[in-house]
Amino acid sequence: MNLKHIFYIIILLCVTHTVFAQTRTSGERRQSAAELNDEAINSYQSSSKVESDIRTSIDMFDEAISRDSSFVIAHMNKLSMLCLLGANDEMLQELDRTIATCGKKPEFICIKGYILERSNFPKLAYDKYLEAQAMYKYLINENQNVIPSSLGLAFLQFFLVGKKAGLSEYKKLEKLYGDKTVVSVRNTFYHFNKDQFLKDFSIPLRRSPNNLAVE
Repeated sequence: MNLKHIFYIIILLCVTHTVFAQTRTSGERRQSAAELNDEAINSYQSSSKVESDIRTSIDMFDEAISRDSSFVIAHMNKLSMLCLLGANDEMLQELDRTIATCGKKPEFICIKGYILERSNFPKLAYDKYLEAQAMYKYLINENQNVIPSSLGLAFLQFFLVGKKAGLSEYKKLEKLYGDKTVVSVRNTFYHFNKDQFLKDFSIPLRRSPNNLAVE
């Protein structure tokens, strides 16, 4: 299973849904935050990847967020570092902070579900998945970000119903849309492994929403 493509889905949907919020940020603050975000990733990649190194990168992501609180990629990268540490409680706290500054998005609610399921709270996780499902359906009915919202809803079926349901929903989208976003995540849906995903769904990303390079 290609974890790069799985995390790509999450970030793509989050970035798509926060485009408006990000355009309100001054170019200087955004550039400063983006540069520090990349420095944090470089720091992590060149490190020994022990806990102290990961914490150093987390501190750098925090600084990037302080420079531009709406820069969602820095929030997500901090989450990925916390995920590497298995710091589930801190991840939930960071998600609350992300929602407060970037808005309540179904992707953030899904991630809360993943964390709760990783932490052996399946009922609480399922409730979060249902909440996210309702949000996706609302966005689709309101004709807002229809393709990414439909992809998010299809991906969510892996957790609400099972692999067959998730793959079935994706096949419907393949037939309905010729969109490159749908095609680009085909392998993710066809080779999805829920247990492996919940174990290690954290991969840091660089800055550009138009070129989501996964390192």
